[in-house]
Amino acid sequence: ALFCLCYNIGCGAFAKSSLVKFINGGQTIEKIKVGFLMWTKAGGVVNKGLLNRRLAEYNEYAKIA
Repeated sequence: ALFCLCYNIGCGAFAKSSLVKFINGGQTIEKIKVGFLMWTKAGGVVNKGLLNRRLAEYNEYAKIA
């Protein structure tokens, strides 16, 4: 799940993301979900396709978390 997100948003953006900070900081799974959902906008507007993709990635992550 994290690799897919990194591939889609770019390694630089991923490395600096709040999501990585949440994971490395031991945040709750709910907070980590928020981190995934921060990457759902295109042109400043929530994109349904990106929302669905991030939810799928989060669900994969949550299976092993």
